[in-house]
Amino acid sequence: CGKTTLLNLMLRLYEPQKGKISIAAQDIRQIKLDSLRSQIGIALQEPFLWNDSIANNIRYAKTDANLEEIKHAATIAQIEEFIASLPQGYDSIVGEMASKISEGQKQRLAIARAVVKNPAILIFDEAMASLDSQTEEKIIQGLKEEFKSSIVIVVSHRLSTVRNMDEVY
Repeated sequence: CGKTTLLNLMLRLYEPQKGKISIAAQDIRQIKLDSLRSQIGIALQEPFLWNDSIANNIRYAKTDANLEEIKHAATIAQIEEFIASLPQGYDSIVGEMASKISEGQKQRLAIARAVVKNPAILIFDEAMASLDSQTEEKIIQGLKEEFKSSIVIVVSHRLSTVRNMDEVY
């Protein structure tokens, strides 16, 4: 029914044909594109990861992120324990098309990438679809604690994902 299209409009990948999209009462067409996108963190159901280290895949959203920031983001995304279990830890290579990790681990890396930049707006488009409900709940709780003053938009078909949100559409 247009959920992803609406998110694409918010990111200004498309321009609305009618009406406007406002954030804090400001038409987003009046915001410089780079400025708008710098304030948004996004995680998708099928994230794109490079054949590079876990740290660099998380750091992609904030190129100057230090290891402490990366670890903090990984903790929020509930992937820190998995990374710590790897022989090379954050230096582990995820493989071509991230073939060395599971779908849920890919999604959690994408979530870490989205939160590492500490954005004003976080968008999760089916970003937890491959996670079990317990992990999903821990991530949502971490997001609520860490991003109290941010706008967090979660698109999901699973009731368990949205049941504790402030508003549900």
